Amino acid sequence: MGVNQEAGGALRDLNERYFQAVDERDLDAVGACFALDATCVYLGGAWRLSGRRAIVERLSIINTWLSTVHSPATMSFTVGRQSADGVIYAVAHLMTAGEDGSRRITVRGLKYGDHYTRASGEWLIAERRQEPLWQYEVPAVAAALPGQGDEDAAG
Repeated sequence: MGVNQEAGGALRDLNERYFQAVDERDLDAVGACFALDATCVYLGGAWRLSGRRAIVERLSIINTWLSTVHSPATMSFTVGRQSADGVIYAVAHLMTAGEDGSRRITVRGLKYGDHYTRASGEWLIAERRQEPLWQYEVPAVAAALPGQGDEDAAG
């Protein structure tokens, strides 16, 4: 495996760790994906964050959602010796509860433009720009196999 292939694999792993940490509500693991002095722009510029601590504090909003699933779709990287750039496309599914107790699923297409740095042999996100591409919302239904009632669901 060449150096760029190894770096590409490590950068894919980094992004998968980030998405998994978000979905598991593990804010320490989310923070570990970022350089201490990282900067992030989320929601097309609505959130502008500087520093790992500020990023983690803002992303703590995940604790207000009932459930999330982030699915990375495609990732591409341009790798240098100690830095890299990447573009990640992903789909995020967010379940939220309304004040009336109703549940909604928001599905979002996202593009991440990243710059990575390598410190002590570890790749970290140094800059992240998240751009929402599209979104829709639908009412949530009970989790069950298609065609099966709640009492027949296998889980």
